[in-house]
Amino acid sequence: MRQRLVAVLAGAVVIATGVTAPALAAEQAGPVGATAQFEGRQISLAQGWGEARSCVVFSDTDTRCFRTNAEANAAVGWDKATDSKVVSVAKARGVAPESVTDINDCANLWFCLFEHENGHGRRLIFNEEKWHDLAIWNFHYKMSSYHNRQIRWDNGGLEYHLPGGARQVDVEYWELSPSVGGEYNDRARLVHG
Repeated sequence: MRQRLVAVLAGAVVIATGVTAPALAAEQAGPVGATAQFEGRQISLAQGWGEARSCVVFSDTDTRCFRTNAEANAAVGWDKATDSKVVSVAKARGVAPESVTDINDCANLWFCLFEHENGHGRRLIFNEEKWHDLAIWNFHYKMSSYHNRQIRWDNGGLEYHLPGGARQVDVEYWELSPSVGGEYNDRARLVHG
């Protein structure tokens, strides 16, 4: 009788929330946390980013972190000085492309999430076509701006966990938000690259 009751209750969780009981248990237990390569050693992002400021998620099992966005940009083969969008922004500002360090400091073909408004603070970037739980990279409920630089028709997505429930938002290619603002600020839980 007790086993049936547990099974019925687990089924009720799926019906009521759309989330399976194991997923709920994992959510309540907290993030597992990715390990990442940082300056030749493994770090646990669940314990914090330490000196890392920019992390690149190449896959679920390959995350590499760097002290600067410039180092991360080099790791993905992106050079701001040859990117037509960054060159245009720099020209309008009367500065060199290398000095563009705001929301436009997002590598071509990547979806960049930033900790603070206008592309400041820590940066986490994705381009893998699937949903990622930001808790794995200790970035859940910490994103305040983003820039999707993926190719045309390659939309990304964000799922925000708000007091009234979750809401998924489509992020079109080349869309940027210097400030997600309001109830969405620091509420992103999932990202789709």
